[in-house]
Amino acid sequence: MENKVYHYLCLRNEKDFRQERKTTLLFVEGVSDKIFLYPLLETTKFEYDGRIITLKIAKENIVSDFNEQASEMKEKSQIYEKEKYQGPKYEFVSNTIKTYENNSGKFNKIDCFGIIDKDFGHSHLISGLNNISDTKCHDRETTILRCCFPELIDDCPDKNSALDVLGKILNVLFKQGIMEEISHTYNVFLLKEISHDYFKDEIENGSVNFLEKNFIENYLDLCYDDCLKGCYDDCNGKEYFYDFYAETCDKITGENFKLMKNLPSLLKRWLIEKSTNEEDDKNLDTIFEYCNGHFVLRLMCKNRRAFRSEFEKEADIINYILDKVLKGKRKYLSLFEMKPFDAYKEYREKHHYFSD
Repeated sequence: MENKVYHYLCLRNEKDFRQERKTTLLFVEGVSDKIFLYPLLETTKFEYDGRIITLKIAKENIVSDFNEQASEMKEKSQIYEKEKYQGPKYEFVSNTIKTYENNSGKFNKIDCFGIIDKDFGHSHLISGLNNISDTKCHDRETTILRCCFPELIDDCPDKNSALDVLGKILNVLFKQGIMEEISHTYNVFLLKEISHDYFKDEIENGSVNFLEKNFIENYLDLCYDDCLKGCYDDCNGKEYFYDFYAETCDKITGENFKLMKNLPSLLKRWLIEKSTNEEDDKNLDTIFEYCNGHFVLRLMCKNRRAFRSEFEKEADIINYILDKVLKGKRKYLSLFEMKPFDAYKEYREKHHYFSD
């Protein structure tokens, strides 16, 4: 992987050697990041050093997978031909920035920055690196929702219904996040499958009512029963399941029970009354650090009648928010007051990589 990254950076440096100033490359995890970030950076205006600037960037300079771009620069390159990087995309981003920083003296015509999701267990990948940031919340989607939910709820036909359904969604996904975080401490494949993959499959096949108050507790009980029946092939995983089960239930029903119990009133203060205090904001940050943004959006779409009827897929909600950004609501500049947007803005300003 590192060899491919190094050669790609060399190709980009060679391609841009005639430029008077460096080309800035932004490395992200996936195509959806490019789709969101390009128009956001293209349109949003900032006041900086007594002038109005934008952080415009060419589409080809937001890189989520360099194979196609490398092939265009150097046809039939043996480095990229046929074989694609199959690992996690967050590793692709962090490895790219690590390779760039370790060899930055060789790249005089390009500068690189990376953005990855906070998720669980990714922090060590960016330790010691300068030109990279993880998200403030669990991922890009939850970071955006943490900032933009108040205006999104304002646009719902029935705010009380939207609040009720959103509370149920956040309740189940906060608990799912706790379950998944605990599974990572065991480093056992079966537990990661139970806490994420099987859960994701259930969302996609739509056969379960996720808005039940105790869905996660019931889900864990079913997994427990399956372990007793020997339904799982991973014997090593089953050995650890009982400790994992007990630890997850303790955390859900113990220290975090009060937070979930008070969630309806917290959401009302945040989204209806617009009157949160410091403790409220801290609790909201905690919730959004655990909630998987893709799951939030999918469950909103499955219950779209409580929000907006046109929310049929994830992109519909993100595009709806993005459209409001592009209409120039200044309150959305608050996106650039939280990671990773603030770190990227600071990087661009520091190096004067901006446009008037």
